[in-house]
Amino acid sequence: MSEQDNKRENQGDFFSNMMFGRRPEPPKEEKKETETKQEANQIEQVIELVQALGPVLEQFAPVATAAKSYLSKKLKNWSSESKADDHKE
Repeated sequence: MSEQDNKRENQGDFFSNMMFGRRPEPPKEEKKETETKQEANQIEQVIELVQALGPVLEQFAPVATAAKSYLSKKLKNWSSESKADDHKE
């Protein structure tokens, strides 16, 4: 019975909680420390990923510029052909 009495005291009286609100619980510092460690670990993983992918992306830069120039030339040709077709009608 004493365990049940302790639980009731910890939970507080229902009507007192409704009238005055619950007592604030002390913050859990252990949880905050683990969250900051997890965030730091995630940031480290992202940095490592960027560092690993950086050289690969640099190798694709010339291909991307060549594709951009090719597509821009095709777009200019296509727009000039469509304008020429419009003038013929």
